[in-house]
Amino acid sequence: FSGQTTTLAPTLQIGGSRGGLISSSTINNQTSIVADDPGRTLQVTAATALVNTGTLRATNGGLLTVSGLDNRSLLQVDDISTVTLNGTWRNPSGSISVTGGTLNLDGTFSSFGAFTRASVAGGTSNAGTVNVTGDWNLGGVFTFDDVTGAFNLNGATLRNGTVRKAGAGDLLLTGTNTLFDIVLDLDLLLPGRTLNIGNALTVAAGRTLTMQSTPTAIARLALNTTNVTLAGPGTIAFEGTTDGGQISASFSGQTTTLAPTLQIGGSRGGLISSS
Repeated sequence: FSGQTTTLAPTLQIGGSRGGLISSSTINNQTSIVADDPGRTLQVTAATALVNTGTLRATNGGLLTVSGLDNRSLLQVDDISTVTLNGTWRNPSGSISVTGGTLNLDGTFSSFGAFTRASVAGGTSNAGTVNVTGDWNLGGVFTFDDVTGAFNLNGATLRNGTVRKAGAGDLLLTGTNTLFDIVLDLDLLLPGRTLNIGNALTVAAGRTLTMQSTPTAIARLALNTTNVTLAGPGTIAFEGTTDGGQISASFSGQTTTLAPTLQIGGSRGGLISSS
């Protein structure tokens, strides 16, 4: 029934050779929940909150899906395993650790919290893959750096903040994504795909948003709210191996403002349109 609270005591061990489902309105996890059977999914789902003071881990090729996480301890993904976070989740006082495998940041989140990532083959914070597929409310400045490594945006929304990069950190666009009220204080490559823009996009001084088009894949900034402002003092550059990049409205009746500080240019032709 709804409104129920389930406590998983620290003396309990949860695992096994099969996938399964753990669900409740609220889950207080005080133990170790380990998905370690290759290719099988263990789901832990809380309608209200999964308060984790124990360990949530995917290893040995296991798949762990966690919904409604309130992380106060350790969430870890190893080797060829996958952890997917969905629902509304946060990491206020715990740690998210990537030693390998894939971490999918889905759902809705704002408190990203402490994060660690292993280094392999002489690299820096390059273990595994981190995909952002959900709605991330930055609420300030986030820097992709030697701690985070590179993140892939793949069907994600970033809103209300500034993104920067340093060292081994990077932000890679691997799907169709949305930026809503974002300041790009980094160089960003848009490789022959659509990037949706909501409300305002600012490119910081000395930074470039490069729209890289090819004959089979045109880079497009799709303006997706009634009023959109593109501002500088950075640059939006039409580049690639062909002309045809676009900055264009997604619907009629839209107003686009190109602020006086913005620089638009590049070595290729392109289209800027509104309706």
